Amino acid sequence: MRIRAAAAAPLVLLVACAGQPLSGEVPPGCNQTRVFAFNGWSSFAALGISTGSDTDEQTGYVWVTAGKVPFWGSIRVGASTPPPARAACLLHPGGSATIVSIPDDWTPRR
Repeated sequence: MRIRAAAAAPLVLLVACAGQPLSGEVPPGCNQTRVFAFNGWSSFAALGISTGSDTDEQTGYVWVTAGKVPFWGSIRVGASTPPPARAACLLHPGGSATIVSIPDDWTPRR
C-alpha cells in the first residue's frame, strides 16, 4: 500500500500543476483581482475577444476579470485616468503580455 501511495503522489502534483502559466505572473490589470470569468490556455479569438490584431489568434494563458478593475496602464501627462473596466490578459509563451479592456457584458464563447 505504501508503494502505491508514494507512486501516486507525484502524479497528483503533476496534474494539479498542469494548465497553469509558466511564469506564475498575472499581467497588470488582471492582477488586481482574484475573481475571473475565465482563466486558462486559449486565445482571444477562441473566446470571442477581438483586438483587431494578429494577437487575437495567438495561444497563451488568458485571464478575463469577472468585474471591473482600476485602470492599469500608463496615461499621458495631463490626461485623466480612464474609468475602471473589465480586463482580458493574454500571457504569451515568451513572457510578454497583451492586456485589453472588454465590454461589461462579455461572456466566454462556447
